[in-house]
Amino acid sequence: MTGQDEAAIRAVLADIYAALAAGDADAYAAYYAEHATVLTPGQAHWGREALRKTLAEWFSGPLRGARGVYEPAKLWFVGTDAAIVISRGSVLLAGQTEISPTDEFIDTWVFGRTSDGWLVEAFHSCPEHAA
Repeated sequence: MTGQDEAAIRAVLADIYAALAAGDADAYAAYYAEHATVLTPGQAHWGREALRKTLAEWFSGPLRGARGVYEPAKLWFVGTDAAIVISRGSVLLAGQTEISPTDEFIDTWVFGRTSDGWLVEAFHSCPEHAA
């Protein structure tokens, strides 16, 4: 894989977090494959449209004004058309300035190369610290 591929994947991540900050469910979901799987604590979303619908509700409600913070910890390629990213992150709600240790997550992103570029095929998020 090339440095261009890694840069493209990092750009997708940056765009996803920019869409979160903008409260734009369509832009956020556009970076997920049509059949993508998204697993977060207590939630499972099967497909891009299911994710988009949930995000639209969240962005107009509990996540209005939220922004994500993330730090890619590791990125590697599996063959020529797949990549895995492990990142640490959190979501800061409107008015929140610091991340609580109980709100830190470790995320696993699985990217696939498509004719539209790199898209998220699967995403899983879990708390970094046990309660």
